Amino acid sequence: MTNEEKNDFPRAGVYICHCGGNISDVVNVETVRNALEEDPKVVVSRRNMFMCSKTGQELIEKDIQDGIIDRVVVASCSPKLHETTFRGATDRGGMNVFLYEHANIREQVSWAHPHTPEKATEKAISLIRAAVNKAVNFDPLETIKIQTTKRVLVVGGGVSGLRAAKDLADSGLAVELIERSPYLGGRMASLDRIFPTNEVACESLALLISEVIKHPLITVYINTQIDKAKGYIGNFELSLKRHVSRGIVGHISDAELRIAMNACPVVVDGELTPNGEYDQKAILRPHPGHYPQAPAIDWNSCTSCGECKAALDDSNRFQVAADPTFTDITVGVIILATGFDTYIPFEGEYGWNEYPNVITLPQFIRMTAPSGEFEEKLEWDGHPIKSVGFIHCVGSRQAGKNFKPGQNCNGELNEYCSRVCCTASLQSVNELKERFPHVKTYNLYRDMRTYGRFHEEDYYEVASKSGAIFLKYTSNDLPSVYKPEEGHRLHMKVKDDLTYGEEIEIPVDLVVLAVGMVAKDQKNLTEQLNLPIGADRFLLEVHPKLRPVEVANSGIMLAGTAQAPFDITEATSAALAAASKASIILGKEFTELEPYVAKVKPEICTGTGLCVNECEYLDAIQMVETTINNEIVSCAQVNPALCKGCGACVAVCPTPGAIDVQGYSLAALEGMIDGFVQEVDI
Repeated sequence: MTNEEKNDFPRAGVYICHCGGNISDVVNVETVRNALEEDPKVVVSRRNMFMCSKTGQELIEKDIQDGIIDRVVVASCSPKLHETTFRGATDRGGMNVFLYEHANIREQVSWAHPHTPEKATEKAISLIRAAVNKAVNFDPLETIKIQTTKRVLVVGGGVSGLRAAKDLADSGLAVELIERSPYLGGRMASLDRIFPTNEVACESLALLISEVIKHPLITVYINTQIDKAKGYIGNFELSLKRHVSRGIVGHISDAELRIAMNACPVVVDGELTPNGEYDQKAILRPHPGHYPQAPAIDWNSCTSCGECKAALDDSNRFQVAADPTFTDITVGVIILATGFDTYIPFEGEYGWNEYPNVITLPQFIRMTAPSGEFEEKLEWDGHPIKSVGFIHCVGSRQAGKNFKPGQNCNGELNEYCSRVCCTASLQSVNELKERFPHVKTYNLYRDMRTYGRFHEEDYYEVASKSGAIFLKYTSNDLPSVYKPEEGHRLHMKVKDDLTYGEEIEIPVDLVVLAVGMVAKDQKNLTEQLNLPIGADRFLLEVHPKLRPVEVANSGIMLAGTAQAPFDITEATSAALAAASKASIILGKEFTELEPYVAKVKPEICTGTGLCVNECEYLDAIQMVETTINNEIVSCAQVNPALCKGCGACVAVCPTPGAIDVQGYSLAALEGMIDGFVQEVDI
């Protein structure tokens, strides 16, 4: 077929990259070029050392401008690296960017088959033929433009949410910050000092909270959560459920507060109180870093029984019944900074809840902080503490028959590493040795993972030089904690892997369990927003490197420990990344989405509704009534802002051609298959 004859059909140009030898050292690029040149749908086939270079891109631009081609196929490395590059070249040439297709012959060919160059060359030809067959079936598409509401909802009032809210507001965007509890500050409020700066946590937090509550573009709602949610990127319509009342009227003394809390019959597990206890009542007392510094009713757990009022014989002090109010808002982006829960050991795990002097690391941090039980002297039950044992990896890296789920893990093991526990434990060891040099410390660990910059030098080496003793155990031989019949001390028994399995028994006055992080149970939120959950039960990002703070639902971002265990530095960095991404989305009047979504042909659709039932994305497809040929019929309608182009609807549709995914039509896919199966003769 001559080029003149080809002009009656879509005319594809094929551009093959050597990739500086990454491809051409394995694939015979000239053989590939020759083979594609013989394809009747290809009018030009070229090769270049670096197609992504200015010279390589100019080849594409010139062929388009000269009217030689109306389809572009680039064969090079992964489209994740240079799809934007080649779309740009296509656009500068004056052609619709969605008439460009990519064939990955580096990762999928040369790198996958380095020892079989002939077979690799054949495979490259097949992949490019498939891409050509797909491209010639393209229709010109346009990006989906959605007008945006320049307002952001930040869910969570911990350090990540506060940091994200301030950064967004500083960029000129209006922010609604909601916090489910009566306090701003989150988990950081319960800490004493933070690593690696050794700053006082509540002082740093107080400065950030002050900047947030005073910012004119930030509206803060406490005792507030999402009740209903719908919509899409640029336009999320939300109903917020709020408890305006704090539940406690006027000033209340510490003695009165203790009486009321003791009378409260509601016990909530999983929240650490200012006293370092895990059993929390429906009456809350703030940590030193919380804002505001006033006790409050936890409306999420209060049963309005009135026992607190009865205990004080004061009907006006406590307001134990308060109907919530509902506020409707529309935002363009949602940032989830909902935080984490601390692992609660199961009954008897290393003596937990079996011996009073087995505590968790967060409890130990509270006790050693200013105003804590160990502020002036180190005693337990009237006995001086002369030795402390730290057991690492409690509630983390639980893989094997020796492990059981914790109390707040929904019956599942935590196979992941919580990352921050090693450094946090060593920080506590060093602070303890600094204040009480005579105390002996023992660290029972599996692997020491002080992964942060300078953490090994600043924490592990300092602890070692101060006299801390380290003993390594394995997951097959976990340590045990027991109490002899006589005396108040506990004994830790461990097979030390550093001394080839020698069994060592260590008497200690206090055992500290370095517990890990677990995902919050937020079923209502995940269902309302249709959020993806990872195997570790944390919220799941699209890609840990390429899109680390976005979820699959466009317009929803993650910040901090809602997605994984982070330290404070990492959590605030993630918050800034999420705020930056949100600012980019809302920085323009419209946000643009890829057009690869399902499209219905109403004149063919028979209205079975099977596509609606199959779709996993809420409201992406709905049945509507429309008029066709003067007749009112029911047919499917796609919301392009919610559709993700998965194609599940196409698979279940009983009417051929009634619904297709743009850019992936059945004709295009059939053409790709033809390209794959066509015999390669080189």
